[in-house]
Amino acid sequence: MLYFYSEPQQGFYLDMYVRQRDFNGTWSSPFLLHGVLDGVPAAANTFDGKTHIVYRAGDIYYRNYNGSTWSSETTIGTGGPGIPKISSVSNDLFVIWENSTSSYLSYKQYDANPLTPANFAGGIHDVGWNAYPKITWNAINEPDVRINGTNGIIVERSKDFGAFTVVANLSGSTTSYID
Repeated sequence: MLYFYSEPQQGFYLDMYVRQRDFNGTWSSPFLLHGVLDGVPAAANTFDGKTHIVYRAGDIYYRNYNGSTWSSETTIGTGGPGIPKISSVSNDLFVIWENSTSSYLSYKQYDANPLTPANFAGGIHDVGWNAYPKITWNAINEPDVRINGTNGIIVERSKDFGAFTVVANLSGSTTSYID
């Protein structure tokens, strides 16, 4: 579990710290994520186990935690008076905030590579005297794969350890392929 908190510094400014608690209930030492914070951080978790945060400190900043270390701070936009929001679907991230140079909302999306399908398996498909390779997997729930009608899943083949070539472009809702 991660615990974010702030401590007053220089009057009304806040420094943002994080501490982690293990399964035995032991807390880590405080780790300074950012000094002089303008508001409350927003956080989201992705399927790959990372925790992602965005916060305003003049500009809008982003960091992620992979379970052992924090990434470097990255500026993703010009801040405004509101608090940035972050959400996730699978490993994709979506951030929205109020831009300081206009009265419009700003939006940033990180579209991660799709995850490996769950329960991916290979086998044999028998048809009479003939046998063909067959691969199967669970349905993929990532929107950019699932709703793709022709290139959601691309199957490639290599013969004799040679170069891979595309053998099929399948709908994103497909769950098997027989070669």
